[in-house]
Amino acid sequence: MKMLGVVLRNLFKPPVTRLYPEEKRAPFPGTRGGIVFTVEECMTCRRCERVCPVGAIRVEVGPRLEVASTSEGEGRSAGRLIKRRYDPYKCIYCGMCIEVCPQGIIAFQDTHAVPAIQKEERVAVYTLGGHKAAKPVVQQKERKEAAMN
Repeated sequence: MKMLGVVLRNLFKPPVTRLYPEEKRAPFPGTRGGIVFTVEECMTCRRCERVCPVGAIRVEVGPRLEVASTSEGEGRSAGRLIKRRYDPYKCIYCGMCIEVCPQGIIAFQDTHAVPAIQKEERVAVYTLGGHKAAKPVVQQKERKEAAMN
């Protein structure tokens, strides 16, 4: 009988939980969401790569690029090609890369990543140095999942 009283009371009360898709809760202060890089201001010190405990960040510095055509007919330096790879599936969101970045270009988002069907690593390709930095090109590179034994 006692349980019947509880069921009848709860039958006419509004739900205690949120209706999630329609009502989303604001993130708490200090939420560790996804990591975002502002590569336009990066000086490529590679501290984020060295401090990452799981190797989720890799920075590849390519050879110095030359621009062949100028008005004087001589080549001039256009900077180095930089490729920054970030694997969000390896990342443990510890925040060490954010703490060590001298430029302050790495930050946590206040939202979490959406579920994905395939694993993708984020690759940003840009030039560093020279007369004018190129706009970064952000690519999504598909990775095959490791075979489960």
